[in-house]
Amino acid sequence: MNLYLLMEGRRGEAKVYPAWLASLDRPYTRLMKLSDVDPRGSRSFYPFSAEGYPSIVGHHLKNAVADVVNTPRFDWLVVCLDVDESSVEARIAEVEAVATSHGLDSSSVRLFVCPQDRCLESWVLGNSKIIGAAPPPYLNELLSFYDVRASCPEKMGHPRSWANHAQFHFHYAREAFKAKRLTYSKSNPGEVATASYHEALKARMARDANCMPSLRRFLEFVEAV
Repeated sequence: MNLYLLMEGRRGEAKVYPAWLASLDRPYTRLMKLSDVDPRGSRSFYPFSAEGYPSIVGHHLKNAVADVVNTPRFDWLVVCLDVDESSVEARIAEVEAVATSHGLDSSSVRLFVCPQDRCLESWVLGNSKIIGAAPPPYLNELLSFYDVRASCPEKMGHPRSWANHAQFHFHYAREAFKAKRLTYSKSNPGEVATASYHEALKARMARDANCMPSLRRFLEFVEAV
């Protein structure tokens, strides 16, 4: 299967998704140009990074639909974006409506929407190993608000002092990495963009069938097609 992968983030997702797709049991090969796609049953993906939300839906999705319609060797258009303060269902419906309005239904290309609930950092926090046995005080404060080791990070709210979920989840992930003397940022996801981190997230979901349903949905899709 050939995937056209449209991602909300400009830098972080552009490193994380390719690393995870390359580490599957049946890995995907990254395409550098649209013209590189092979129609003969290959397993590949072409990544394109948008400029955040709402431009991913308001601008880049239209261009992505045009790309896959004009390059019919793609099988799927995959759109990955944060849920933020919306909901999984609303994000899916929004992308489906815009893709349809730009003519995707007139092609043979199918659409899969991957809502990151609440954001990529919510998934990042699913790796319990990023928090050591003796967390420093600043991390203990976050754990006392919500312990991501024991509860699903996708379900974590945010303190009233924070404007939204995504900002707080990013802060939590960055502090967890700092406590282990590692770096995590929007432009440099570090260890997250590795096969070992991907495997750690899969192991967490294997232990807890109710953990990170939006990530589970994405991984089940890319492993099945």
